[in-house]
Amino acid sequence: MFLTGAFGMDRLNLVRYAMSTSISDASFINTKEAYEYNWDVNPENAKFASLLNGGTNYANSTQWVENASYVRLANLSLGYTFPKSKTKFADIRLSVSCQNLFTITKYKGMDPTASAFTDDSSKSVDVSSGVDIGGYPTPRTFTFGVKMNF
Repeated sequence: MFLTGAFGMDRLNLVRYAMSTSISDASFINTKEAYEYNWDVNPENAKFASLLNGGTNYANSTQWVENASYVRLANLSLGYTFPKSKTKFADIRLSVSCQNLFTITKYKGMDPTASAFTDDSSKSVDVSSGVDIGGYPTPRTFTFGVKMNF
């Protein structure tokens, strides 16, 4: 078992910003929360600006900075070997492994660790460290194995 995590980490969630305002090219797509608690629909309990006012820049706001602390079960592996004395023809080892089994976080983005993009000139990953621009989340993978020694 391998656990990993980070604490005290903040990320600017630009995906949530784009999905909660009407500034992006996909301004017709909004989060449910932004639709229900925007200034146009619910001015008394508004958490978000007007969805009809697309000319105002709300990106420079701490509203989109989120706590991205997390704990992740990065790898869990189990295996068992059946000895030749029990199987009568070979030692048989059965194994299963899972990567990225679960992540505990309050971050509202898809993945608190997803890399934003790679800079081709310097070959460095996540050159916008601390900024979530929709990098693909870490996939959950399962691996099954059978090994036989004759």
